[in-house]
Amino acid sequence: DFEQEVIRQCEYFLNHKDERNEYAEATKKANEDRLRKASQEVWATKKQNETLKRKFEAGRDARVESWQKFRKKLETNEFKAKQWTKIGVSSSDQHHRREQRSWRDKEDKAKPAGTQDEYKKSWR
Repeated sequence: DFEQEVIRQCEYFLNHKDERNEYAEATKKANEDRLRKASQEVWATKKQNETLKRKFEAGRDARVESWQKFRKKLETNEFKAKQWTKIGVSSSDQHHRREQRSWRDKEDKAKPAGTQDEYKKSWR
């Protein structure tokens, strides 16, 4: 009876050892796959960043040229908006004539624009 128990325990340890070895190998393989995948992702992001940098560098001349044109137009006042409207007048208000103050109103600055006093003089 004792010998059978020893044989059973030996078989259990042998089988259990095989199971542990299989588990260890599966874990090792999974870890290696994970590390490989992580390194591939890092490589892919580096490659993507490099392509973005190359595209950015390739477009630099065009950006510089357009900026220089913009600055030149600012200095020489060659904007399209100036051809159509006056500065300080919005596009919806460009045809509206504002009420002008007469020379008498300019002397009396306390009076707001648009007030008319002629009726006071001619009512009698």
